[in-house]
Amino acid sequence: MLSEATEKEVRRLLPSAHIRLVANAVENGKAAAKMQTVVFGGAVSYRKGVDVLLRAWDAAGDNTLGWQLLVAGPILDKPIVTTVPDRVTILGALEHSALLDLLDKSRIAVLPSLREAMPMFLLEAMARRNALISTSVGGIPPLLEGGRGFLVEPGDDESLRHALVSAMTESDSRDQVAERGHRYFLDTYSTDHVMPILERLWSDAIEMSIKS
Repeated sequence: MLSEATEKEVRRLLPSAHIRLVANAVENGKAAAKMQTVVFGGAVSYRKGVDVLLRAWDAAGDNTLGWQLLVAGPILDKPIVTTVPDRVTILGALEHSALLDLLDKSRIAVLPSLREAMPMFLLEAMARRNALISTSVGGIPPLLEGGRGFLVEPGDDESLRHALVSAMTESDSRDQVAERGHRYFLDTYSTDHVMPILERLWSDAIEMSIKS
């Protein structure tokens, strides 16, 4: 299951079922030299907040010098990218492996969505020691609590601008956020952590099936 909210809804629909929340298993990132890049990954759409992201990036002005915003994903709402600010590259849809390569090399990952459950993009970015910036929707707040990311309000240009500037200009703070996030990933979402749990659950299910 993807989030505690999903678990609660399933429990509501199936109150007598045996339900166990298991985190998505995500592979750890590859060692790579980090670049001054900020990566967005997902559909280029209003729902994903890409219009808000571009406005916030533009408002950040000279704070973006030396950095590049890479926007990766299929373009669903074309008016968003009619005009883009300086130091922004619209990459369009990429192979999943290519997106992961970007995250291996980037320092910051941003997902300013208006609605989400538990985005795999954030988990994959966390696995690759990115400092995360995202919105207080769906299952994202518990993921970023405890200083594991920068949390902003959905649709709030100024809040997102402030988070971007902080992440780009305060290197020590950014690196601490990325490291806290990566440690949490290892303890919660890594394949080394999740796969033994799945194996035990399957073994228990088989044993119960045999006994019944």
